[in-house]
This record gives sequence, structure tokens and C-alpha cells, in this order.
Amino acid sequence: MADKRKAALFYAKRLGWMIIPLNNIEDGRCSCGNPHCQSPGKHPLTQHGMKNATADILVIARWWEKWPNANIGLICRANGIFVLDVDARHGGIDSLYQLIAEYGELPYTVVCNSGGGGAHFYFKYPVNIVITDKQGFKSGLDIRSNGYILLPPSDHISGKSYMWRKSCTPFSTPIAEAPQWLLNMIGNDRPAADIRGSGEWSKLFCDISEGKRNDTLHRYACHLLGHGLGGVETVAIIQAVNKTYGKPPLSEKEAAAIVASAIKWRMKNEG
Repeated sequence: MADKRKAALFYAKRLGWMIIPLNNIEDGRCSCGNPHCQSPGKHPLTQHGMKNATADILVIARWWEKWPNANIGLICRANGIFVLDVDARHGGIDSLYQLIAEYGELPYTVVCNSGGGGAHFYFKYPVNIVITDKQGFKSGLDIRSNGYILLPPSDHISGKSYMWRKSCTPFSTPIAEAPQWLLNMIGNDRPAADIRGSGEWSKLFCDISEGKRNDTLHRYACHLLGHGLGGVETVAIIQAVNKTYGKPPLSEKEAAAIVASAIKWRMKNEG
């Protein structure tokens, strides 16, 4: 998928991923025009950056009509994932081999070869542990969770492009749960709060009737997102609650749209 616009639309339509357009590399430098750019080809083109992330194909189409060569950024936590970033230039491959030798192989999951010669290993965001960004938790190994990562076929300052590893693309491979040893190493001591909430939610679920459905489901989606769940897991829960308690239930597409709205609201109001 050399066509970035086609790729961006495909990610949103096929996978439901919330993405943003980023500056790209032109003539060996960042398209922002700053010769001293500290993040070439990696910073957002939209006014509000991550807060503008969406899976709306109409919005995405407009973005890539305006910036046809824009790189593609995937929001991590909001899409229910975190990434193990292996930086080959700083010893990341050796560090990863050492961990594998000590704790065992990583599970089969989605993997992207980064433009810098390293790799991104995708994992599901856990519901019982808070994962935050961790730079250099081992030499050349970072955790990407709070921000975004680049998707293929984005270009890199090295002149190379990000590429899905053969047989490990998100179109053919499910994103795996991280091994417990990795979660033990990177997870915060503070576990995510109980997502079930209090009895107040049970009372609300007894009457998700027309006129109240959207508001109640939106509030519950915000509650789940605020307690450590990613977008994918939240969509599944909201769709299940809607199907069970909605009077009458909304369509699955409408329920998913409520979660997307809740994610945008949280990103706008809580940073």
C-alpha cells in the first residue's frame, strides 16, 4: 500500500482505527519546513494533534486530499493497544534477545518494521494494569502507550519506509495479549480500577430507553475509558450493554459511534 491516502482509509474502514495525519519526509527533511525539526516526519499536521484523531472516513479522505503525502499516525491506547518499540540503533535487538532468552518467546502478534531498522510489536492494552510510556526500560526498548506510532507506508528520515512484517500484518494476524513477564516489567504498581463500577450503573442500565440511551451509554463509555480500557474493548462492552438493556437497542454502528464520541470528548477535555 504505497498510496498513503488509500492506506489511511483502509485502516479506518477495515480496522476501525483512529488515526491522524503527520508531517512526512521531503528531500531528506521534515515537510514542516524547519531545517532543525526535532521530530522529522512524526509530528501532527492538524491543529489539535491527537485530539483530532478519528476513524471517520470522510474526515480522513479530506485530510489526505489536503496532504496527500502525509504520514499516518495511530493513536495507541484509544485503539486498545500498546507497542513494544525495538530501537536497533540503541541496542534494542540485543536487549530483546536477552529478555526472550530469560523469559521466553513473545506471542505471535502484529509486527511493523520501522524505518529506522527496528520493529514495533503490537499488544492488546490490558484491562487490569495501567500501561504508560516508558523510554529505555531496557537498552533500546521503549513502550508506546499514551501517544501514537507511525503506520506503513509512512516514510522515515533514514529514507526507508515503515512496512508490515510478512505474515504479521493486522489484516491477517490478531493482536496478541502481552506476556505476563512483560506486563510485570512495564506495568504501573497501581492497577486499573474495577471497570464494573458501582450499583449506580446497574440502576441506569435498567432504563436505557429512547431519549436516554445516548447519554447513558456515552457516560458509561467515558467511565470505562477513564478506568484503563482501550477503544476496542469499550466498543465491545457498550455494544453488549446496548443490546441487553437498550429499549429499543441502537444499532452496533450507532453504539460504536458513541464510543468514538466519548474518546474524542476525553481527549479534548482531559488531554
